Amino acid sequence: MNNSNPPAKQTMDYAQLLEALNRASTFDLFRLNAMIDRELESSERIGRIKAALTIGQKLSYFDRNSNSLRDCEVLQLKQKRALVLDFTDGKRWTVPYYMLNLEGADARVNHEMQQGVSRHAIVVDCYDELERSTGWHCYLGQAGFSL
Repeated sequence: MNNSNPPAKQTMDYAQLLEALNRASTFDLFRLNAMIDRELESSERIGRIKAALTIGQKLSYFDRNSNSLRDCEVLQLKQKRALVLDFTDGKRWTVPYYMLNLEGADARVNHEMQQGVSRHAIVVDCYDELERSTGWHCYLGQAGFSL
């Protein structure tokens, strides 16, 4: 959808973010959650979003339950939420403004943490002494790390 929005752009590296969150304590996660909630409910942010929206605008919103973007049309702007028509299920939903994908951001989960090491992070280093004495024995490890 997003015909009137700029092309999709990657705004954050979610793999790095998830890695950092996995290292955080439960208390740190709670504090981050409180800060994020305050930012999401910020009247300045809500005002900027409302100013960028028009009735009849077609865009998408992120549905937490399905973990995906859903195409919609803005029907009404309320104080803290927008009434949208969801093109997927044909229903009207009142969604918080922060769920609306104004920037056309790519919300696919293609930047999830990978299992194992990607081929771009591999270093192969063959040591001359090992090669001469035993054949092709190579050191295999992650780029920038000693294993």
